[in-house]
Amino acid sequence: MLKKRAGLHRNRKVSIFANELIAMHVRNLTILKAITVTFLTVITSIPLFSAVDFGKMRPVSSKDGLSDLLVNVIYKDSAGYVWFGTESGLDRFDGNRVRSFSLESGNSNKSRRVNAVTSGVKGSIFAATNVGLFELASGSNTPVRIFPDRISGAVSGLASDGRGSLYIGTDSGGFIMREGNRDLRHRLVVPDMMSAANRVRALAMDRNKGLWILAEHALHYLLFETDNIITYPLNVASTASHLRKLGDVLYIGTQGDGIVPFSLAGFRFGQPVDVGNNVVTSICEAGGDNILVSTDGEGIFLYSPSEKRVSRYLSTSTENNRSLRSNSVYSMLVDDIGRLWIGYFQRGVHYQCK
Repeated sequence: MLKKRAGLHRNRKVSIFANELIAMHVRNLTILKAITVTFLTVITSIPLFSAVDFGKMRPVSSKDGLSDLLVNVIYKDSAGYVWFGTESGLDRFDGNRVRSFSLESGNSNKSRRVNAVTSGVKGSIFAATNVGLFELASGSNTPVRIFPDRISGAVSGLASDGRGSLYIGTDSGGFIMREGNRDLRHRLVVPDMMSAANRVRALAMDRNKGLWILAEHALHYLLFETDNIITYPLNVASTASHLRKLGDVLYIGTQGDGIVPFSLAGFRFGQPVDVGNNVVTSICEAGGDNILVSTDGEGIFLYSPSEKRVSRYLSTSTENNRSLRSNSVYSMLVDDIGRLWIGYFQRGVHYQCK
């Protein structure tokens, strides 16, 4: 009888031990699953192109031939050249050296800052500057100011439809140039020439159906089929300065209210987004629905619209090789191979080594 009870007692211990092993195994599987999910979440949350965790960066400065250390625009053409619009003019970078192209305007006292750069269908490079519109024709070494009598002031925005039409945003409305016959048509946003609505700040194409026009306090849409303009007032205190179309959203950069999203599905503005510094200088796609937002004074922020939060931040204080050369970032580009380019105020250019 005692042996039987002892056997039952041993069996009960084995059963308890087995149950504990099973419970431990289940707990371990749960922990392992949680770790795996967390790991995958972290991996998928790392920005595409390693744009934030960018590793080794190479500087481009006056020693490389840069015409000015204030870099306001970065643009890459179909041939692979990277163009820098500086305070002094237009530069082309081939990966080793910079070649500068002087912009002669006849007014040596006025800033030649380049505000936008784009390509034409015949290989020309167009530069929007504070002293007018310049064209560097394919094979030419000298940019030429075009339509100086009609486009007499600052040009802030450029957009090409890839079919021979160039859209030009100025302080006195917009212009449409047909590259083939050099026809130029003036298109006011509103009839009153003196209205602030005609001070165009940026342009964005809409699948060749229309043109988005950003003025200081409103977003306008020019429908090509009817030549009509629809206006969407921008309800923020500061002025708008930057426009970027990413998918079905237009992101508007402002000079004091961060970024303002505009849904192309519902044609309505979202709430202004404070990304950490509200003086926005440029906006780039960073993979998925993430966007990179550069600022004048606080570096670069990675913002996730779906999560409605800033997930990464780059500045001069970022550790190790992630440090920026300056927190005053004036321009940014994520190019076709995922390389990040950064243009600074008075600190030249940084670009990601691939």
